[in-house]
Amino acid sequence: MGACDLRLFVDFDMPVAEAAWTPDGSNLLLRTAGTGGVEGGRDIYIYDPETGEPPEPLLAEGFDEGTPTISPDGRWIAYTSNESNRWEIYVRPFPDVEAGRWQVSIEGGRTPRWSRDGTELFFLEGADRFVSAAIETTNGFQAGPPELLFELPESIEIVDVTLPYDVAPDGERFVMISYDLGNDEGGPGPRAILVENFTEELRTRIPR
Repeated sequence: MGACDLRLFVDFDMPVAEAAWTPDGSNLLLRTAGTGGVEGGRDIYIYDPETGEPPEPLLAEGFDEGTPTISPDGRWIAYTSNESNRWEIYVRPFPDVEAGRWQVSIEGGRTPRWSRDGTELFFLEGADRFVSAAIETTNGFQAGPPELLFELPESIEIVDVTLPYDVAPDGERFVMISYDLGNDEGGPGPRAILVENFTEELRTRIPR
C-alpha cells in the first residue's frame, strides 16, 4: 500500500462531531461537539471549500442543534433541536434558513434522514419508535403526521445528536449500527469487528 497524501481540508478552531456534504458536494455542514453537560454549544456551521474561508454559523442559537441533513434537491435542511426542552425535528429552507421553520415531529424526534426522492423524512420518535413523515414541497413546505414504520430492537441504540443509520435508495431498507450493550453482571460491552477481504465476503452474501 502506497503512502497517503494527506492535506489540511478545513482549519476550524472548534471540535467537530458530525460532518455532512450537501447533495451537490459544494458545501460541508459541520456540527460542533460542544461541552458535556452544557447546553447551547452544539451548533451547525457551513463550509465552502471553494473559498477556503473559515466555516460560518448556519444554525447557532441558544440551544443545541444536531444531525443536519439536506434534502436531495438541496432546498431544505432537517435537523434536531432541544429548544423546546426536548429533542424535536425541524425543517428550514436551505441555504436561507431564516426564510421559514417547521416542526415535523410531534412526540419528540431525533436523527432525521431524507428518503432518496425527498418525499419522506425518517426519524426516531421516543426511545424506540422509528417513524416516517410524508413531505410535500410543490407549494412551500408541508409535512404529514409521523407514521410508525417499526420499533427498534434493544440491540440498537441511537443517541441524541449522531446519525448511525442510512436509508437504501428504494426507501424500503435501513442500515443501522447495532451495539452489544452488555449487562449489569459485566457481560460483553461494545465491540469492534474487523472484516478482512470485505469485497469477496460481500459477493458471496449478495451474488449478482
